[in-house]
Amino acid sequence: MGLSQHFDGKVETLQDAVRCCGSFLSLRDGTVYFVHQSARDFLLNKEEDTFANLFPGGVEGLHWAVCLRSLDAISKVMRRNIYELEDVGIAHKDIIMPKPNPLASVAYSCAFWMKHLGESSTDRDIKDYEFVNEFLRTNFLYWLEALALIGELLQAVQGIQKLQNMIRGKPASKDGSITDLVHDANRFLLYHKEMIAEFPLQIYESALLFSPEESIVRKHFFEDHAPQWISIMPGLDMTWNTRLQSLTGHESDVYTVVYSPDGEWILSGSADGTAKLWQAESGHHEYTYGGFGEEPYNQFDGRAEELRKAGVRSVAFSGDSQTFTAASGNGVIKVWDLKTNQVESFRGHEEELVVTTMAISPDGRTFAYALENKGVHIWSMDKKISTRTIMADIDNRVSLSFTTDGRWLASSSENVNIKIWDTLTGDCKREIDNGQLVGGVEISGDGQLIASWSFAVYIWETKTGRLVRKLENRGYSWFRSINFSKDRRLLAVLTDREIFIYNTATGDLTWET
Repeated sequence: MGLSQHFDGKVETLQDAVRCCGSFLSLRDGTVYFVHQSARDFLLNKEEDTFANLFPGGVEGLHWAVCLRSLDAISKVMRRNIYELEDVGIAHKDIIMPKPNPLASVAYSCAFWMKHLGESSTDRDIKDYEFVNEFLRTNFLYWLEALALIGELLQAVQGIQKLQNMIRGKPASKDGSITDLVHDANRFLLYHKEMIAEFPLQIYESALLFSPEESIVRKHFFEDHAPQWISIMPGLDMTWNTRLQSLTGHESDVYTVVYSPDGEWILSGSADGTAKLWQAESGHHEYTYGGFGEEPYNQFDGRAEELRKAGVRSVAFSGDSQTFTAASGNGVIKVWDLKTNQVESFRGHEEELVVTTMAISPDGRTFAYALENKGVHIWSMDKKISTRTIMADIDNRVSLSFTTDGRWLASSSENVNIKIWDTLTGDCKREIDNGQLVGGVEISGDGQLIASWSFAVYIWETKTGRLVRKLENRGYSWFRSINFSKDRRLLAVLTDREIFIYNTATGDLTWET
């Protein structure tokens, strides 16, 4: 965040601060420099321990002090509707910053006090965070309004989650107040952040009104800030439901979603021709990747075939979460390096054929795709060529699934038995007779179990082809997808309306929506 944008263009304050450190720092063309290499060496001299002598509390102590002073400064300024806007429904893009700006002096503190808190010692007792508890109970909504006004609401989302991690595992206070409050504040933010960012003053209207009755934030602020025009309260859930947040932004159907192995990122692919990268915890949209070209589109009304944006059918992260692969329906494959943002593009096939199904190995180095009535192709990212074709005689309803190491590929088709392939040789190592039409297939990461679905879900032992478990459809919705947990002890089953999680060893239902 550039500081000058929050000081009404008055950079003199910043210049004065640098001049006070004239023995060490200088300001040239808007950039702060050490006056000489010797000044830098002096401050960073480990043998003399200069820094410790100047700052006995250490870096962590400095961050703690900045956090305390920031909250003190913010508390003196915060109030509802600090810009005195007349329309509570005004959009952020239409807000004109008042002059003088009442947030000018505390903009940095509002945005970054939690970062300073996070850089302070994590060994503190839970009671040391009581000042944070008091601030949130008094100023939480005002603080969120201020951050929304200056376009820094993401700092609150990330900061609250950082605070949640800092106090997790610490012995709770007798009333558990800060632990419970921070947990509820996180749910409140994740649920309402998009609306607050776009319409800042709706935090006192819609956000409070449509939060669960038992929400700590709602109960604490509702009496003083509830909209006066509401006479009949809407029916609300008592507590937050299991949905943490919704990620919105794609303009068409979402084909595929994956987590990065380190849990930091979510990657989605859509029929709108883009892959989107999201921060997993905050839900913040980081980047949109496109440029996959076009693919043929068959009309259902008898009109001629047309072209449309090639949908991103499959995405995968590398094992170190540093690169990801996205593949589209026309055979275009793109590999991004998240550190450098460099991209490599390849073409899986030259023919203008529709890719009906695609799967990428978890390491992102091998992928398989089914061409419309033209078989399943295995493609090597290392060799950058299609290495072999399997299942030459297929229909258009094909399902593909890799093991974690990419060595084995499970395939199914409506009119063909389940097959397990060695991706190195292209040999079929096992064929399982499902006995009826197959809707899809999933192989466990270690390759020990394979699951298929049609009118029920079947779990098979890969090595022998023995049926281990049959899970009946518990509702009246179509099965859409199945997925093993990393240790294959659980199987998630997605239908049109519900999600079921089963114990693969016993067949017991452990959770459902």
